[in-house]
Amino acid sequence: MSAVLVVSCNKVLVQKFELNQPRVVIGRSQRCDLVLQDRELSREHSEITKAGTVYKVADLGSRNGTDLNGEMITEAQALKDGDTITLGDYQLTFYGTSSAVPDGEGADDMEDAATRFVGEADIKKAVANPDKKPKVTPNMICRVAIESGPLKGEMHKNWEGELTFGRGFNNTVIFPDDAVSTNHARIYLKDGHHYLEDLGSSNGTFINTVRMREPQMLNHGDKIRMGVSTMEYTAVDPVKQKKMRVRLALVAILLFGGLGVAYMLQPEDQAARLTEQGNAMLGRGNYEQAMEYFARALEASPSYAEAEAGISRARSEQEALDLLAQSERAAVEDRYADALEIVNRVLRLHPNHRGARQLREVLEQVDRASVAMRAQNWPAAIQLLDRAIESYPDSEVLQLRLAQAQSEQRARTALAEARDLLNRQQFEAGRRRLAETAPESTYYEEAQELIALIDQEEFATQAYADAQDSFAQGYSDQALQEIEKGLERHPTHAPLLALKADIGMVTPLMAQIREGRGLLTSSDVPAIRRMIEACNAMINLRAESEAVDRFRASARELQRDLRTRLSTISAESVQRGQALRGEGNDREALMAFALAVEADPENREARVAAESIRSELVPVIEDRLRQALVSLELGQDDLAREGLREVLSLAIPGDGFYERAERALDRLQRR
Repeated sequence: MSAVLVVSCNKVLVQKFELNQPRVVIGRSQRCDLVLQDRELSREHSEITKAGTVYKVADLGSRNGTDLNGEMITEAQALKDGDTITLGDYQLTFYGTSSAVPDGEGADDMEDAATRFVGEADIKKAVANPDKKPKVTPNMICRVAIESGPLKGEMHKNWEGELTFGRGFNNTVIFPDDAVSTNHARIYLKDGHHYLEDLGSSNGTFINTVRMREPQMLNHGDKIRMGVSTMEYTAVDPVKQKKMRVRLALVAILLFGGLGVAYMLQPEDQAARLTEQGNAMLGRGNYEQAMEYFARALEASPSYAEAEAGISRARSEQEALDLLAQSERAAVEDRYADALEIVNRVLRLHPNHRGARQLREVLEQVDRASVAMRAQNWPAAIQLLDRAIESYPDSEVLQLRLAQAQSEQRARTALAEARDLLNRQQFEAGRRRLAETAPESTYYEEAQELIALIDQEEFATQAYADAQDSFAQGYSDQALQEIEKGLERHPTHAPLLALKADIGMVTPLMAQIREGRGLLTSSDVPAIRRMIEACNAMINLRAESEAVDRFRASARELQRDLRTRLSTISAESVQRGQALRGEGNDREALMAFALAVEADPENREARVAAESIRSELVPVIEDRLRQALVSLELGQDDLAREGLREVLSLAIPGDGFYERAERALDRLQRR
């Protein structure tokens, strides 16, 4: 069995609606599958769709949003038994099958009125409720007789206080009519006169075919229309009526008594009476009947000036009315320029004609809406068209234009949301949002371009992730291949380009660092220091990626181990130097202490020991070098050779004495 919605309004259950089709549109428009009359709702407010056994609710870009279990939804949400959808004053409770509806909500024979669905019989009963029965107002007989509509034939007479009309149960007159608002209008007493006030209804309240904009005093015989129902208001003072009857009786006696005189005066009196009746019809807007009265008056008295003026005025008003009808037909046919020209013609003849002014205002709103649509100012167009439709709710052209403006507004919103989703790399959600753009939309091509960009961005993002993984595992060549694939689809993808540059910088450094592990057992202090500098370059590399961070951590660890190795070399060299010095081998001891200082310049013990040995050896080495050089100058080659070799045995390789002795010995050997 299909799922159902239990619809309630202000805690009163209204109907049980079966979801027996794949898509159900909910809103204020009569074209919706489920129509809810609430001014807070958009014409097409939300939808419920079925995919398999899953039902989802989604907002259709409404002004006031859709609440699910008290929270406003931003995307389609799955429904489960008991979920409550709130739309304005309406609450829609979802049940997966009609059999799942609790007894208190789905039964037709419930006694409690607060939990029973509202039907026409309920409304009839509510109308007849003694608590709401109008009360008599003294000295005046006031009636509202319903002449057409679902309550045709009912009459409300001599009520006390307000007489309220609407679809809600709190009204005196309850209309079972979707075109009537919950609280539509009221009649109230002020300064001894009854006034009619529209309570902000969706489709308006009309007096004598004219839509009212503010409270208006009611006159005897006024016609009132709300939705499909029409009513007549009458007000008669019985005291005055009785006096009038007495007077009429006396007049009748006098008339019968003076029949001859009355006969002579009949033409002029009859013309006046017919003219007065014609003026009354004229005031009510019944121009054809008014012309009939004026014509009869002229038949009775051909030169009666007031009747001639009346028939001229009635013809003029009827002509204006016919022209306005033509203008409205032109507007319905989307010929707004012709419609406006006809209205201006009427206003040239009747500058204060209220109906013409109202129609011109509507036409100007439609014209401004067209300008707004050309400028793609959809909110302004929607607002203007909404106002125009209030006056002409049956215009299919206006409805189509409004639907187009709303569709374009939704399409533009979808584009903005899709761009935001693209920036947040929510590619599938962005693609779904753009897929809603209709092919006839102004934004369709832009939406397709953005879908292509989403596909491109998604491919490049995946390539970037794959390349990062390969690079982090040390497969630089494979990472570069994946980067090139991504750049073929998206040549300007910034993360791919940055990762490619990082790999170019990191690869040679990492090759060097991988070799650095072998130095952890070496005593080659210069090589260790070079490797520490390479690690430092890797650590300070201006590249930010997960793979580079891993390599940076590896370099930092190797750098720490190499510095520990230098400290170990320095300590071991100090121990060896002390042992050699104890054996009297100052030269080897000095070399050991020098190595300790080179490995750790902060090793004070090694530095002091080296300076002490050097202070003892330098004078001896300096003296031996001087003697050897003198012997070399004197040609005493054997003595010079012996002295130079002694200097080499005492001096440390690399210092000044050692290098001078080495050069002198080389010169001696070339002789």
